[in-house]
Order: sequence, then structure tokens, then C-alpha cells
Amino acid sequence: MFEMIILGIIQGITEFLPVSSSAHLVIGEKIMGLEIPGLYFEVILHLASLFALIVYFNSEVSDLLKKSIKYMYTKSTIYEQTFRFFKFLLYATIVTGVIGVCLESILDDQIKDLTVTGAALLITGILLIYIENSKKAHFIFLNHDSDLTFKNCLVIGAFQGLSIIPGLSRSGMTVIGGLLQGYSKSITLKISFLLAFPVIIGSFIYKLPELILTTNSSINLSWNQIIISFITCFLASLVGIKGLIGIVKNNKLTIFAVYVIVLGIMILIVS
Repeated sequence: MFEMIILGIIQGITEFLPVSSSAHLVIGEKIMGLEIPGLYFEVILHLASLFALIVYFNSEVSDLLKKSIKYMYTKSTIYEQTFRFFKFLLYATIVTGVIGVCLESILDDQIKDLTVTGAALLITGILLIYIENSKKAHFIFLNHDSDLTFKNCLVIGAFQGLSIIPGLSRSGMTVIGGLLQGYSKSITLKISFLLAFPVIIGSFIYKLPELILTTNSSINLSWNQIIISFITCFLASLVGIKGLIGIVKNNKLTIFAVYVIVLGIMILIVS
């Protein structure tokens, strides 16, 4: 049970902080000796993180969907910019999915190799330091049609797709991609969190065939373990969400950059 709680905390907090949740789960599994009890457990943790997003961003998601649907029916210019943002998120998600699936098939078993994880953490840290100290102005607030170009969508989607590699943080990569395009910090955070919804749901759908083929006998989880893991990860995810917002707005990315660089070096030494 203690193992479930630790894994739930690791997944929840690191899912949204720019330190890579997949890397920390790999570390927990291979270095700390924690055993991740199968695909069902991974899905439970991701659904807990998704539920935390729904609770925290309920009004934003509801507003985005309602206005987008209204635009599709009425074509009113009042809702046009919201609908353009919806399409932006949709296309970025498609780009993410294509890159993620391709990378997973190319890297195969190497995707969880500690050397790959260590190197990816170093890259995350270097990029975080670069973007924190970049002189690039962040002036895009989604007020104009030109603020939502296919190029911007392609870059952010590609950055997020790379996060299939443990060590390349999904939240970190989307924040880096957004800031590199000149988006304001508030808009970059909005894009990062809203993109997490389709990514988590898409990941669940992608793994659904494997889940269906999983036999009941191979699921070694009691209802108590499932509930405790879910609640732990949900609460930790809320902490992670608030943490990322504070980190980006208060220019604290360098602190996490140093952490992931040190962690990456340590992993490369022991691997």
C-alpha cells in the first residue's frame, strides 16, 4: 500500500511540474526498486491527473467547448477567436500524437533505458535555463487571428510529442515551445494545461486495446489500492498544477532546471 501512495505522489506532482513524470516513474521503478503494477495502475494514475485538471480548469474547458459549439452553429464573430483556439489545440494534439507514436515505435524498449532518461533530463534542464534567460518578448495574448498560426501549432505540438521520451517533461516542453513562439506566460500556461486534456484522453484510447486484452487474473489490485492511489495522485496533481503556475509566473524555471540537470547527471553515472 505504501508503494501505491509513493507512486501516486510521484505521478501527481511530476505530471505538471517541468521535471518529467515518466522519468520519475522510471527512476522509481529501476533505482528505488518500486514496482509499477501493470498498465491498469498507470491508467488509474493518469485518470486521477485528468480529474484534477477537470476540477481546476472546469470553467475554462466549459467556456472553450460552449463557445466553439456555438460558433459551429451560428458562425458568429463573437465566438470565432475561441473556435480558432479550439482548432489550434486540436491540430497541436494531432501533431503530438503522430510524433509520439512514431518515437515510441522507433525507440521501442530503449524508451525506458536509464541512459536515454538521463540524457533527456539534461536536455530539459538546458532548455529551461535557455528559455528563462531568453530576451525574447512574450507579447502574444491570442487577441488576433495571426496569434494562432499553423507554425505555432506545429512547434508546440512537436515539442509536446517529444515528451514521450522519459526525461522530456510534457509540461516543460509545452511551456518552452509556447514561450519560444512569443506567447505570454499566462497564455503559455493555458495552452500547456488545455493540451493535457486530449493528450491524457488520447493516451487512454491508444492503450484501450491492450487494456481490453488484459486478463482479470493479471490485475493484482484491490479496490482499496485503486481508491487510495487515485485519491493520492489526484491531490498531488492539484499541488503540481498550482506549482507550475507559480513557477512560470515567478520566473523559477531555473530552480527546476538545476534539479533535472543534477538528476540527469546522477542517472548517467549510475546507468
